[in-house]
Amino acid sequence: MAFLTKYGTLWGDVPQTTGQVFWVSPTASYTVDGRSYDASDGNDGLSPEKALRTINRAIVLATASVGDVIMLMPSATAHTDTVTVTLNKAGLTFVGAHPHTRISPNVRGNAIGAKVNWGSTFAGAGITNTAADTTFVGINFIPVTAQSMMTCIATPRNTWIDCALTMSATASTSTKGFVFSGAAGAYCSFINCVFMNTIGAQGPAIDCTAAVNFLVDKCTFVVTTGSWAVAVQGGAALTGIFRDNDWQCSGTAMTKGFSGTGVAAAKALLFTRNYFGVSPGAAGITDMATTTFCELDNNYVATVGGGTGGTLNTTIS
Repeated sequence: MAFLTKYGTLWGDVPQTTGQVFWVSPTASYTVDGRSYDASDGNDGLSPEKALRTINRAIVLATASVGDVIMLMPSATAHTDTVTVTLNKAGLTFVGAHPHTRISPNVRGNAIGAKVNWGSTFAGAGITNTAADTTFVGINFIPVTAQSMMTCIATPRNTWIDCALTMSATASTSTKGFVFSGAAGAYCSFINCVFMNTIGAQGPAIDCTAAVNFLVDKCTFVVTTGSWAVAVQGGAALTGIFRDNDWQCSGTAMTKGFSGTGVAAAKALLFTRNYFGVSPGAAGITDMATTTFCELDNNYVATVGGGTGGTLNTTIS
């Protein structure tokens, strides 16, 4: 075996764990250490040389809540499933195996540089997630047109770190990133993630309507072409913190950075140190039934060129 896969691995992306590590290739044939191998769901997946072919198979083989890790191997080809990925085991960690997740780990990098892509061709949710304590690291998620990349129901303590969402399919307001619905669970978080809309007329990158004690920290939301109606959608059950995030439009418009339609509790949300470009500007935080549902602390709206360089945002539009 060319590389150790546990306990201080030479593949620095693999978390130290007392669980098993399963390797998944996005292609039928792949290369490790200059040698060619064939991926198969008939393999055990326990070394890079015996990789599985599908993420679904890795989940089937994994054991819940013992520290099992699923390593997604890099390729120019995305990990793509023709059926929904059924994520129903708690405590799994999914890692994009690429050195960028370990280069200067204390520096805020641009997660769009992820070289491991997870997509879908399924006419439905790409990933149906009903698992608690799941972690995703260094993965670029690519939803299919008019579908959600991941639905999250009863998923407490799920975490996305250094991940990206690229909404690059044909324009459709039904195309969404991560959708929290029903009893979505508490304490989910997105940390140092990038949400990129390259088309314009898409749905929200995050629909956190049913998320409780939610955290979005050091993330970037950007639209590069056309107009994006809503980057993040809140709703009735949502409570949480949005901290140190950037909201940028280099396309036509980001109409609303965050829409709080349906948010229904006093002081449900804290927005602190968020930075909004000229678009969405004053509509960075919007649609609250009452301003008492949201607390603002040191949020800024940009100005253009020779302007003042940003004004303190003290209102909810």
